[in-house]
Amino acid sequence: MNRVQYWFVLFLLLVCTGCSRDGEQHFRETETEKQVPRPVGEVEEGLIVVKVSRSGQDRVFSLQSTCADLGVKSVRRLFTGPERFEARKREAGLDLWYVVSFDPQVQLTRAAGDVLSSDIVESVEYVPTAILDDVPASDGDVYRFDDPMLPDQWHYCNDGSTIMSEAGSDINLLEAWKTSVGSPEVIVAIVDGGVDYAHEDLAENMWVNESEAYGAEGVDDDGNGYVDDIYGYNFTTSDGETSNGAIVPQEHGTHVAGTVAAVNNNGVGVAGVAGGDKAAGQPGARLMSCQTSQDELGAFIQEAFVYAADNGAVIAQCSWGVGGEMSASLKAAIDYFIVYAGIDENGNQTGPMAGGLAVFAAGNSSSTYGYPAMYDKVLSVAAIGADYQAAYYTNYGEWVDVCAPGGDAYKGQYVISTFPGGDYGGLQGTSMACPHVSGIAALVVSAYGGPGFTKDNCWYTLLAGTKSEVYDYNPAYKGRLGLGMIDAALCLSSYNPEPPEPVTDFEALSATAGSVVLQWTATYDSDSPGNTPAQYNIYCHTSSLVDFDPDNPTEGVMVAQLPVEGINAGDTIRVEFRGLQPLTQYWFRIEALDNVHNRSSLSEEISYMTTDNTPPSIVPVGETDLTVKTYETGTILFSVTDAEGDGLTASFSPDSPALTARIEDDVLTVYVNGLMEPASSRGERHEILLAVSDGKSETKVSLSYTVLPNNAPLTVGAVGDILLNGLGTSVVLDLDTIFTDPDGEPLRYEVRAGEDEGTVQTGISGGKLTVLAAGYGMEQLTIVAADAAGDTSALSFGVLVRDASRPADIYPNPVLDTLWLRTPEPVFGALLRVKSSNGSEVLTRYGLESSPFEPAFADLSGLPGGIYSVEFSFTDRSGKRSTVTADVAKL
Repeated sequence: MNRVQYWFVLFLLLVCTGCSRDGEQHFRETETEKQVPRPVGEVEEGLIVVKVSRSGQDRVFSLQSTCADLGVKSVRRLFTGPERFEARKREAGLDLWYVVSFDPQVQLTRAAGDVLSSDIVESVEYVPTAILDDVPASDGDVYRFDDPMLPDQWHYCNDGSTIMSEAGSDINLLEAWKTSVGSPEVIVAIVDGGVDYAHEDLAENMWVNESEAYGAEGVDDDGNGYVDDIYGYNFTTSDGETSNGAIVPQEHGTHVAGTVAAVNNNGVGVAGVAGGDKAAGQPGARLMSCQTSQDELGAFIQEAFVYAADNGAVIAQCSWGVGGEMSASLKAAIDYFIVYAGIDENGNQTGPMAGGLAVFAAGNSSSTYGYPAMYDKVLSVAAIGADYQAAYYTNYGEWVDVCAPGGDAYKGQYVISTFPGGDYGGLQGTSMACPHVSGIAALVVSAYGGPGFTKDNCWYTLLAGTKSEVYDYNPAYKGRLGLGMIDAALCLSSYNPEPPEPVTDFEALSATAGSVVLQWTATYDSDSPGNTPAQYNIYCHTSSLVDFDPDNPTEGVMVAQLPVEGINAGDTIRVEFRGLQPLTQYWFRIEALDNVHNRSSLSEEISYMTTDNTPPSIVPVGETDLTVKTYETGTILFSVTDAEGDGLTASFSPDSPALTARIEDDVLTVYVNGLMEPASSRGERHEILLAVSDGKSETKVSLSYTVLPNNAPLTVGAVGDILLNGLGTSVVLDLDTIFTDPDGEPLRYEVRAGEDEGTVQTGISGGKLTVLAAGYGMEQLTIVAADAAGDTSALSFGVLVRDASRPADIYPNPVLDTLWLRTPEPVFGALLRVKSSNGSEVLTRYGLESSPFEPAFADLSGLPGGIYSVEFSFTDRSGKRSTVTADVAKL
């Protein structure tokens, strides 16, 4: 066999500090000043959630004392449940969360501020109302059916015959049912509105807490902290203190539950993805109603996840979001479900899957934002229609994991499922897409779950079972609808229970100051595509890894993840593991993973020492003393190299806002931006030390620069007042002949108008100003010339627009005191006669001078009110005599 060497350079090193899905990083939170949070979205009045410090004693009493002025009603633990799970709740920090109920008339932010004043309180949250991710339908948009509706559920099997559909735009469920139809061992928590547990198509697949079902009413028969939780529990609150408890069926929760596991093959209603096969005697997955939505009520959503984990659920179906970012208590509760679902109080797997899978709808705001779906530990689901097109409402982004059918009402496409009261109907939304994925997850766990089967196995099986051709229909969404359209049959055929063979010839070949070259032979994986692993994980530490456990990594261990494609078993793989320190001994081990993250055993450990570091080399390319004008950006170039190939960074001392650096292809470019230099230091010569670092050592060189002081623009031309005779006439001014800049930089021009903005229209293009007559009157314009630094020069002038058909203008009319007489050109020796209504001459003026911008005038203040005949006579420069008359009303 030919052995091919494949080279990879591993730049991304992740430090393992705790149990996590591969590649996650955990960071210690730094202490910050306590801030009063601002309510986001709909929140419950008179209710806050408080996190206290571990050191606090008698927490309830302390909180009651702190809240005394708030009209406190009660203080209780947020996360309760069976005593046997108390140790792991404490480990997860859930014992630190409390609910404080108080007078709803007290402003929430005031209450939060009072509580935060306590030394034992670390943070405060509000109680939100979940935002359900269906898209409301208008009247007549919800369809009802009387007959069995599987043929109408195009989202399961789409042959292209429905309206505006494309064959194959479905989850390929009929083929999947040949492998798995669901199992009652798999419990799916419907974290949503209440499920109609008595519905004819749901009742037989409801989870039943038999201790409560056959126990005494009003008694916590099983001691799990919840009274009469037969089918689940209602975590909404009506009184602001306690959960309502009794499940109230809601349309949204009942609909998504039907998609997950409505009873199959029972001759009524719809089919569920993991609804079993009643005729064959095979029950489906069990539905646990964890109600977190009821009308406009607030809810203790966090409790639902802890309840689900403690009572056997391994999948959480969540078709809702929260306004803004996810609260710390909700994150802690989701994390608890992900870690502890299917696990008993002693850490042993008791469920069909070790750990929980939380599946969230991406949201319906046609945006790239939405929590909790954006949380990287949950599986997020976007929506498409029956034609492979992304639904108009769906959120999208690189954080989306998969997409599924959600319907599109504009195209007459709805997801058909159960409604309360034994009814059925259609809805659209990412809420409707999400339960398809939860149902498929239930099929996968039903088929392959059992001892050793983990949430990661399920997670990666779902990701492996996607159809990327959805992007053929949505190229604009490339990479933002997840890995593709989920395919139930493909998911069920993608799980490979056998791990890859381990690496047996792992070796280190050479080292630099910051890296070690590692090599091994690609191993064999009998049940993976191509019979080779999908990924290798290389672990590295400065101490021996002989006792290393990837599931419980030692703090400070680095892991490099290497996805591999196009490599055959027996090929040689060579990588450079970077990010190491010089003259340091490192230990390495490697494991192989298949496409659903089954792991091989670890290789034997190997050890290698890095060499001493060689500082970076930096050599000037040309002059290192630069002078620029204020508006200019100049560059100084250096050649930079590093013997070990480490990434390089640059810094300046002293730092300057005018300086930036970029390193690309062994060339360091220093940019000197004159505009960023403070005006107070322009004209000064700056001596700078440029340091180039490889993270271990640095090399310094000197450079200098000067930014010349800026000179403001100058006005070198003149513009007189402009007369435009008639609407639509215009004049063009060359602004570059009116203004200049001493620094030679191009100028920006702006025209500012006076109060009569409708008289002219202006436009500037290519340094030319066009002034167009748009209405009669006088306008004052100001031209402002500005350079890049913002310094300016300005010039003002008047523009008169008049009716050219009139030899002169007599205004205003009516007149109070002064009457103006304007001519289109300068005239001298003009005559004015004013006569009363009886024909007698009451005012005469001789030798008047008039022009467009300096009109003649007459004082009529001494005349009584009435109508007067005005006669204005003048001779223009051509010798033509003109007389203009007008009847003027004197006020």
